[in-house]
Amino acid sequence: RSPLLASSAASDVYKRQPKDFEGLILIGGMSWRTESAKKVKPFVKIAFENKKILGGICDAAGFLATIGVLNNIRHTGNDLNDIKQWAGDSYSGEEKYILEPAVCDKNIITANGTAPLEFALEVLKALKVAPEQKILEWYNFHKYGFYEAPMPEI
Repeated sequence: RSPLLASSAASDVYKRQPKDFEGLILIGGMSWRTESAKKVKPFVKIAFENKKILGGICDAAGFLATIGVLNNIRHTGNDLNDIKQWAGDSYSGEEKYILEPAVCDKNIITANGTAPLEFALEVLKALKVAPEQKILEWYNFHKYGFYEAPMPEI
């Protein structure tokens, strides 16, 4: 198991955190609303404070709001009212919430649960895994299909 797969090992991710990493990507799902998810908070804070790429999709974006990560950056999520209710006083970023499938601001990437391709696009661009044109070709191929976009060359 990779130490970066926080949802699969929330109970001991802090103990196993790597010393050097490029980013932390939190996958979606309802497990972010459980007590055990709070065990990931120290690792998220380390990533945030060290300006690492930090991404959250679906309820993982909401989880980032519950620990104050989204207060000063443009972001999105599943639903603003749900984020406000769930995060309570920890969240003061309502003015920065944007109704978009995915948002990248500085090193933070958020997406709603229906936007996995848009989330992946922003993560790949932020990590600079390939030239941006190649990343866009990959996105277009998967978003629009074989008949609308050429197959990207690897």
